[in-house]
Amino acid sequence: MTSLFSRKARLSWVWTNRMVTRQGELAWIFAEGHVVATAPDRTDRLPYRLVCIFQKVAGDWRWRLFSGSEPV
Repeated sequence: MTSLFSRKARLSWVWTNRMVTRQGELAWIFAEGHVVATAPDRTDRLPYRLVCIFQKVAGDWRWRLFSGSEPV
């Protein structure tokens, strides 16, 4: 985590494909797109995939799992 947060680049995401599925009190998101790293001297755009799982507890959605990756 130290190397991730010591980067001088600002990170943002651009999603080209998003899917949300819900079954009862669980919901999951799958998204494909790009992570965009903007630094003072350059901008890099890399493929990125994301999976998140949420659970509804007492009327609020709680984040239960996050998995993000830069596929090769």
